[in-house]
Amino acid sequence: MDRILVDFIKALRGNGVRIATSETLDAIHAVDLVGYRERSRLKSALSATLAKSEEEKARFNTCFDQFFQFNDLQTLAQPPAPQAPPGNRLQQMLNGAQPAAEQAQSPLGQMLMAGDSEAIAAAMAQAASAAKVRDIRVITQKGLYGRRMMMAMGLEAMEQEMWAAEAATDAQQQALGDALRKARELLREEVKHYVERQYLLQASGDSRALRESVMRETSLENLREFKDVQGLVRKLAKRLVATHSRRRKIYQRGKLDVRRTIRHNIPYSGVLLETRWKAKRVDK
Repeated sequence: MDRILVDFIKALRGNGVRIATSETLDAIHAVDLVGYRERSRLKSALSATLAKSEEEKARFNTCFDQFFQFNDLQTLAQPPAPQAPPGNRLQQMLNGAQPAAEQAQSPLGQMLMAGDSEAIAAAMAQAASAAKVRDIRVITQKGLYGRRMMMAMGLEAMEQEMWAAEAATDAQQQALGDALRKARELLREEVKHYVERQYLLQASGDSRALRESVMRETSLENLREFKDVQGLVRKLAKRLVATHSRRRKIYQRGKLDVRRTIRHNIPYSGVLLETRWKAKRVDK
């Protein structure tokens, strides 16, 4: 199963979106059809399969924008504005660094120097999954997970190449070292922003779960967050409706249902290979 999609569904559940196993399978099939390249199509496909109510769609939109922001390949491919925000400066540097792409030897260095936005986005997604950024819980872990992401992308080999190029006497090699250093700093900033977004996404889900747990154990006369209580009551009511709307059967083992047994054994030429027991439905 797609690890990125699993992490996204986990974040949705943590933020109050109810997702069943069947809906998860539908989302996997939708991603197989549309892929991750076109962000708008991916958002529409996942929204149609995972979000059911208007409230859940609002939460879905917030989570999607935070979780898949680094995968916005169309934005990365656009030329940056004169005063571009930090998220676009990496692409600005990459667009001007393409002549040095063939000089870089490390995989990460070649990718950054070539300005391959799609490859960078895919590498960040894979690195985030390998570094388990989804497990971040406190803001002080931001630097740790950011470093893990960059190491998973191949930072060590790129730094070795950068230091060797800076120590060389050849002017072209020194220029390459300077370009790699600038690329590293801008990539580090991109990774930092991504980890911050993941922390905010995970923290909001954890805080909501903690708040609901406290409200369940607190007397109603002592609660002040009535809006949150109303939401919790609606959530519990939906769970009760889903549980009691299913018509259950009580099977009476030992009481053979002759008619159903004969009917289910017709494909076996009447040989009684499968038995059926009497059962009665429980009225609500």
